[in-house]
Amino acid sequence: MKQPKKPAPTPTSWFLKTTCPIVPQGELSATIHPGTASINAEVWNRLAGGEGSHTPNPFSNHAFFLALEQSGSAIAQTGWQPQHILLSQNETPVALMPLFLKSHSQGEYVFDHAWADAFERAGGNYYPKLQASIPFTPVTSQKMFVPSNRLDLKRALLETARQLADQLNLSSVHATFVSKEEAQLAEQNGWLSRLDTQFHWKNRGFSRFDDFVQTLSSRKRKAIIRERKKVRESNITIEWLQGKDIAARHWDKFFEFY
Repeated sequence: MKQPKKPAPTPTSWFLKTTCPIVPQGELSATIHPGTASINAEVWNRLAGGEGSHTPNPFSNHAFFLALEQSGSAIAQTGWQPQHILLSQNETPVALMPLFLKSHSQGEYVFDHAWADAFERAGGNYYPKLQASIPFTPVTSQKMFVPSNRLDLKRALLETARQLADQLNLSSVHATFVSKEEAQLAEQNGWLSRLDTQFHWKNRGFSRFDDFVQTLSSRKRKAIIRERKKVRESNITIEWLQGKDIAARHWDKFFEFY
């Protein structure tokens, strides 16, 4: 016996409820989208600072978020229920915040398990929580898509996220790997800040790997040379694959390794 198909989730809209004039001109409304597909791709990419199908940051692109959902990676069943906030002014989309209702803290690369444990011990329910982020991507970037960089609209996004958390009776709202400017703005609007360390490797004009190795201390240099020698002696080869050269079997093996 076939199960009846569940109706597709539809966006929920309401007017921003606030006692202060966050946006000086025009009526502002917020729409919560339970999926990327319900937001026009060109509108999404324009708000993310791009044009057409392109965005300056590939991880901010509509196609990337859509792929996360269509592949089953970031969906309700895996603990990532999209709750994207789209703000419109006089019915014209003006700001966007990719947002998820999370039932866990996996795939964020920020560890708040101690917070969750403390919250539960105090008698509260830490999950679900709202998470403004790019799933599985620890890349510092804008998490509030406002092409004109209008601070009033960014404040409106923060306020909408807070109101959504209140409406859903959630413990908290989180935004991770945000830009410095976004962090400062959030602090000014009552959000708490957490600072952590992330290590980046930068190519300082190295043309060969040996150029990089020579900048290391003697102990580290010898260790790396020894490790690479063992790889060569094990008859392990490295093959570079790009684009269409990457077959399904390669992706299957990559998934298995991960």
